[in-house]
Amino acid sequence: SPVDVTLDPATAGPEVILSDDLKEATWGRPGRRWPEGPGRFDTDPCMLGSEGFTSGRHYWEVEANGRFWAVGVARESVQRKGRILFKPNAEIWGLQKYDELCVALTAPSN
Repeated sequence: SPVDVTLDPATAGPEVILSDDLKEATWGRPGRRWPEGPGRFDTDPCMLGSEGFTSGRHYWEVEANGRFWAVGVARESVQRKGRILFKPNAEIWGLQKYDELCVALTAPSN
């Protein structure tokens, strides 16, 4: 069965609005600015989950709404400063939707 993911506000980048229960993220202008920190994404609207894993098989059931969204998984050691490149050697694997186009964020050209 799927695990309930809690988002980590200490890693939330700019333009991330988190729900009070830390289960939902929306791209937009938050009512407050996140304090700077070494673990925070500083350029892109990304964040990590509070819980991690080191081995095994895992899956997530995600509800994504709207014309544009992106979701993925990342290693805890992922680069958090500067522009994030969504590709395997950047330690991020993702899926992005824009209108009717759905793209795997794994190729070097992405």
